[in-house]
Amino acid sequence: MEYLMTYGWAILIIAIALAALYSLGIFNSNTFTPKAQPGSCSVYRPYGAGSTQFISTEGTCNGEEPKFVAQFNGASSYISTGTSSTFNFGAGSTVSITAWIYPQSNSAQSREIVAQSSSTGYAFDQYGSQLLFAANVLNPAATSTFSTGLAMNTWNFVGVTYNDATGVVTFYIDALSNQQSLAKNQMAATTNTLCIGKYCPGNSNYVDGFLSNIQIYNTALTQSEMTAQYNTGIGGAPIKLQNLIGWWPLNGNANDYSGDGNDGTTTNVIYTSSWESSYTQP
Repeated sequence: MEYLMTYGWAILIIAIALAALYSLGIFNSNTFTPKAQPGSCSVYRPYGAGSTQFISTEGTCNGEEPKFVAQFNGASSYISTGTSSTFNFGAGSTVSITAWIYPQSNSAQSREIVAQSSSTGYAFDQYGSQLLFAANVLNPAATSTFSTGLAMNTWNFVGVTYNDATGVVTFYIDALSNQQSLAKNQMAATTNTLCIGKYCPGNSNYVDGFLSNIQIYNTALTQSEMTAQYNTGIGGAPIKLQNLIGWWPLNGNANDYSGDGNDGTTTNVIYTSSWESSYTQP
């Protein structure tokens, strides 16, 4: 008792300090993992943007964790990548989108991960604890949700594939998949801006949380390809270069490292190096 009375306060203070350090992720092994610098991995297209001949990656592309991720404030943060025809999917097209997301809001409203939205545009959203894909933004019949649910305040790998000719949409959260059906032939080419983190061209549906490693393909990735992409982790390079049309690692900037040059313009986005406390390598 005399010992506890003498040293009890010191022990309590040490315990509180250790708990605080643990909550900040100091004891997370990811904190000490070497991080990839911005632009350390990129896609090389020797015949220029849009070409696929002899396409390859260059740099350090072994799935190293990024030094930075992008933080969105839920009210005014977004990235605009312009109006490139690369992202215009017409009727009968196929598309796949993958990303890593750390959602901080569970409110039942759309928060656009990626959107090229107009009356016939497409969007991939967080909706509360669900995922949503719209192949025709203003047509509710063309909207589908994923019911398994996202985990709040932690990192999730999310993906979607959509075949407009069949109406089949498949959602992915980490290693889980869920297939649903939409109306066929909903997509139509649009010249609208592609945005990350909000609805375009309006000012709504802002992401609240963190995003990393956005990838877009002009094909429907298979289940095994999606699983392989998840297993490479948050810093994974694209899985199918021949069909890659956009890659924004968001590791310190909004540059497009797909080789197509559709760099993003940021508004109120913060690139933070304090992100790994709740991330676990797959």
